[in-house]
Amino acid sequence: MFKQTKPIISIILPVHNTSPYLEECLNSIHNQSFKNYELICIDDGSSDNSYEILKKYEDIITNCKVIYQCNQGVASARNTGLKNVSGDYIVFIDSDDYIEYNYLERLYNESCNTDADVVICNFYRYYDNANLKLPVIYKKSSGLYSSHDILKSLIPDNLIHSYLWNKLWKKDLFDNLEFPDIKYEDISSVFFFY
Repeated sequence: MFKQTKPIISIILPVHNTSPYLEECLNSIHNQSFKNYELICIDDGSSDNSYEILKKYEDIITNCKVIYQCNQGVASARNTGLKNVSGDYIVFIDSDDYIEYNYLERLYNESCNTDADVVICNFYRYYDNANLKLPVIYKKSSGLYSSHDILKSLIPDNLIHSYLWNKLWKKDLFDNLEFPDIKYEDISSVFFFY
């Protein structure tokens, strides 16, 4: 159900054959305490029932848009998402993940309070085969860091990780940017921002 209101946050959700996890992911987005968002789902040629699940949720989640493309990889799906966003901020979510109910609210409030270009959060890593949940906590505390400080500590201290999905980004950071069509495209892109 796509409505024409300008959202504050645009969520980009690339999807490829993740039907076992997809409903939990979509429910976690639907149940956010922060409601002023749009959800752009890009099905990247799934051969399971991921596309059907997305179409079902397109009728459930306000401001949800589903785009289908032939399988071109996650970089292409993210680029398609970037071409369709209208919010002032961007959040990437992987379709086998889920987010806490106040995820968007906390990231957005932190950005408003600090005027940060990027807000980064901790996360949990789940291991299904071991029924294990481990926190991944950043070594630096909350605060504003310069680009130089972040680059200096990015690799040795594993400060921010090169993931796209645990961050809130100001949209203008992505102006004139496309993700390269390579494996681990997020690593090279995250370095570009700093």
